[in-house]
Amino acid sequence: MVSVLVALQDRGVIQINNKNFLYPNGLYLIKPHSVRPDVICNVGDEMMNKQLQCLQVMKITEKKVVELVIVNEGFGSNDSYTFNMHGYSMRVVATGQSKDGKPISKSEFQLLDKRGKIERNLRNPPVKDTFIVPNKGYTIVRLNADRGGSWMLECRSCGFSSLPVAILIDVPVAIPKAVVDVLPKCGGYKPADVLLN
Repeated sequence: MVSVLVALQDRGVIQINNKNFLYPNGLYLIKPHSVRPDVICNVGDEMMNKQLQCLQVMKITEKKVVELVIVNEGFGSNDSYTFNMHGYSMRVVATGQSKDGKPISKSEFQLLDKRGKIERNLRNPPVKDTFIVPNKGYTIVRLNADRGGSWMLECRSCGFSSLPVAILIDVPVAIPKAVVDVLPKCGGYKPADVLLN
């Protein structure tokens, strides 16, 4: 199993690991090499990319189980956030909030988890494609990457007052050239930089 920890920050603009999501300039699933490499930042390595917006990609090997921990630090607001996963269902194995109502940082969560203070329901966790990350709290989901593709995990309640907040889950898959060749071709459409680069 692979474990990935990300943090939500809200200091006027909601971000994941201090970055906003940037939609790719090309078809990531079919032609990932057509996406400009300078806009890609792998989840966990965001600080390698100095841009405020990047295409946040979490690469997963097919057939792997991934535990994704999302911590809503709660330093800038009292909002909880709703996330939706396209293409997969996930098992929600834990959700909780800080006991004292104070903000919780990513490192504080890690310490609690290391001390065994975060309990996971592994016997009968609910299966969802939409879940809430509570304010000053966390949600832990597990996803079985049982099929290839590029799938979006996006914050559904963040977009009203923020730049995009999302992660592209990339489970590499070989698409036969014959299939790629018959797909419709996109033009050079490019909306505002805030949405697509």
